[in-house]
This record gives sequence, structure tokens and C-alpha cells, in this order.
Amino acid sequence: MLETRLIASLQFFMMKIAFWLIPAEPDRTIYQSLIQDFAARYNAPIFAPHVTLHSCKVETFITFQTDIDIVLEVDQISYSDSFTKSLFIQFFSNPQLDHLSESFRQNFESPFILNPHLSLIYANLPESEKRSLIPKIPFNPSIRFDQIRAIELPPSIQTRADVEKFRPIE
Repeated sequence: MLETRLIASLQFFMMKIAFWLIPAEPDRTIYQSLIQDFAARYNAPIFAPHVTLHSCKVETFITFQTDIDIVLEVDQISYSDSFTKSLFIQFFSNPQLDHLSESFRQNFESPFILNPHLSLIYANLPESEKRSLIPKIPFNPSIRFDQIRAIELPPSIQTRADVEKFRPIE
């Protein structure tokens, strides 16, 4: 019986953290506006534009936010069946991004695999609807990122309510 309580206590203190690359201005405002427009149109959650650099579970965490300067080249605008990757901008990786990701992997061990993309809506939409939105997305051949932020996440992200639990760690 004691072992069960101990396990429950340890799980209670574990939190899931994501490290996000945040676009620099003016892209930050452009993509935030697009995310808000899509959210209003489809009753979807609003979130900050970002590329997830790393995600892991930790017991304790010291606040984290830093400035950075990294440019990612756009590969394509696409969509998928995944709730958190409904409609997104896919980026090519580059040595600077790979090095940054590896640094996080070494400091915060987890099975996270980098797949650099910037989601524009979290929603379960029909494929035809997602396809129809692609022409509405401004195409920039590259996007500059100037911040890394740590975000506390719920254990899983499958619904609007889950996304609304995202909390910046400051």
C-alpha cells in the first residue's frame, strides 16, 4: 500500500515541459493573427506561434527564457490527421537547429524527436477543409526565431481544453 502512494506522489510532482522557438517580429504577429483567425472560424484553441524544440517530463525546473537568433527555411505548408499538427508550416532542419536540439536532449533526457514545424490550428477538420486553408497562409521562404520559452503542458494534448492548460514558465 505504501508503494502505491509513493508512486502517486511522484507522478503528481512530474510535469511536462516543452521548449518553444518563438518567431521574431513581424512574423510573430502575422502567425498569431492567423492562429486567432482560424481559432475563431473553427472554434479552436488559441496558442502562441512556435516550433517545439524539445519536450520532456521533469520533477523540478528552474525558470527559463532566452534570446536566440535562428533562421529556419520553409519546406512546405501541409496538414495531417494529428490534432496538434492539423495545418502547419514544415521547416528544413539545419546544423544550428540540430545542435540546439541536441543540447536540450543532453540536458533533458526524453525520447523526443525533432520535427520542426509551426502549427496554425489545433482542430479535427476534414481534409478538404485543411486543403482549402493552405492558400490563405502567407508563404515566407524563411522565418527568423528570436526567443526560446519553456511551457508547462498537460500530460496529453488531444482537445481544446488540453491546449488551454498550456502555461508559460517565467
